[in-house]
Amino acid sequence: MKIKSTLSVILFSIIFFTSCQDESIKCDGYLEQKTVISILKDEILKEKSTIKYSLGIDEEYLDKFFENNLKLSLIRTTAKDKELKSCECSAQLGLKLKQEIIDFTINSAKGTGIDLEYAKERLSNMINMKADIEYSLQETSDDNFIAETTIPYKEIGALLSASFLFETNYNKR
Repeated sequence: MKIKSTLSVILFSIIFFTSCQDESIKCDGYLEQKTVISILKDEILKEKSTIKYSLGIDEEYLDKFFENNLKLSLIRTTAKDKELKSCECSAQLGLKLKQEIIDFTINSAKGTGIDLEYAKERLSNMINMKADIEYSLQETSDDNFIAETTIPYKEIGALLSASFLFETNYNKR
């Protein structure tokens, strides 16, 4: 199930105003990316009791996941309207894990011969799992912007589960 969500971002920092005043919004802009991740986080946190009950993942880990373990990549501008000061964007949502967790996960694969190679390949596929995401950005009259995106719940759930599994196993070592 995918749901459209909107978040208005208000910038209070002079740093953001001075660094961005000559630039319009960008699909790959730092603040724009953080805003899209924040929308995803806000929507998923609405289901925190279900996630805790079904997966055993608490709100503290959810916060960490969205802050540290999720990233947008292959960001593309699919449409831009200068008059409306808006753009349409596509990207891939994936895991951003510490290299030592990735190495530990791959090296902890069990088996011999072809079974070991298959296990390592499956783990690599989970680590490199991606979800396609689309979002739109539009400047407001007060030089802020609004971001809208579709929430890929199932895909975020798979990324969250993989991240939790890998980090839990790494921390148990």
